[in-house]
Amino acid sequence: MKKELKSKTKNKSGGWFKTDNRFVEEAMQHLSPAAISIYIVLRRYRNEGNYAWPSMQKIAEKLGVRLKTVQRNIGQLEKYGLIEREKRIRQRSGQWANYRYYLLEPERWVLPTIGQNEPQPQDIFDP
Repeated sequence: MKKELKSKTKNKSGGWFKTDNRFVEEAMQHLSPAAISIYIVLRRYRNEGNYAWPSMQKIAEKLGVRLKTVQRNIGQLEKYGLIEREKRIRQRSGQWANYRYYLLEPERWVLPTIGQNEPQPQDIFDP
């Protein structure tokens, strides 16, 4: 009789997560590949309060990119209103900890209209 293996960490989402269809249909065409990937990681880490708090280093590790790539591309998500960042401060020491990323509802996104002159996403992943 085989013994069933149990994971030490339970994934409350059942091994999957979802994103809004409007992200795929409307937002992705305006974002760099790195910004798209960062958004997906943030969606994966978000909680019921619709925010996530992985460090930029953790995001970079998950994507296999340099920290600089994450730092440059997170601004794109803010520019178009997909996320808002809030600095988190450690209560005991008062020192900066990391950011809390609020994933905003599609109604708050500020995307260019189709055909509007906009700079093309340039940043490809840094090795």
